[in-house]
Amino acid sequence: MTITNFQVQNIIKAYRVQSAVRSRLAREKVTKSVIPRDEVTLSVESKKRLLAEKITQGVMQQILRGAERNETIAQALSRLSQEYGKDLSFEVENEETMVFSEADINSPGETRLLSLEENQELKGRLFDIAKSMVYDNLI
Repeated sequence: MTITNFQVQNIIKAYRVQSAVRSRLAREKVTKSVIPRDEVTLSVESKKRLLAEKITQGVMQQILRGAERNETIAQALSRLSQEYGKDLSFEVENEETMVFSEADINSPGETRLLSLEENQELKGRLFDIAKSMVYDNLI
C-alpha cells in the first residue's frame, strides 16, 4: 500500500483542525470553572454620600489632632449652637475627646462644661451637620 502526498497533507490538515478545537474547548472549560466574582454597582448618589462621609471624617480627624478649625467646622458649630439654643464652643483634650461648653447667660465671658452624654451627642450631631454641608457642596 502506497501513501500519497495528498493523503499526508490531509492528515496534517486534520491534525491542525483537531488541535485547534481541543485547545478552544480547553479554554472554555477553564473559564467555566472559574467562579464569577461579585460586583457591586453604586449609584451616583451613594458615591456622593460615601465621599461626603470620608471627607467629613478626615476633617474631624484633623480637628482632633489639633489642626486649625476650618470654615466648614465653624459653620457647623454655628448651626449646632442655633439648634442647641445657646452659644457652644469646644476644646480638644486628647486626640479622641471633644469637650463642649456653653456660654453662661448670667455671667458673660464664663462657660459651663457639658456632661459626657451631651458631649457625645453634640459630637455626633456636629459630624452630621458637617457631613450635610460637605454633601451640599459636592458637585
